[in-house]
Order: sequence, then structure tokens, then C-alpha cells
Amino acid sequence: MWQGEGADFSFDLDAEPDYLLGHLAFMEVDREYEVEFSGLNG
Repeated sequence: MWQGEGADFSFDLDAEPDYLLGHLAFMEVDREYEVEFSGLNG
């Protein structure tokens, strides 16, 4: 795991079965491992 200032990342989450009706959940994780839901994509 990398460390340092600005070590945040984001990703799109897919679900199986398709609970999100074809959409992807956009998630953000900060360097303190706090997870935030930031909306739906697609």
C-alpha cells in the first residue's frame, strides 16, 4: 500500500446480481480508509 499526501482513490463498483440496474456505484476512499458513496454512473 502506498502512503503520502493525496493518497486517495476512487473506483466504480459493479454488483452481481445486478442490484444497480445496469449502473455502477462510484466510490471514493481516502487515505484514512473512509469510504464515501459519490453517486451512480452509467
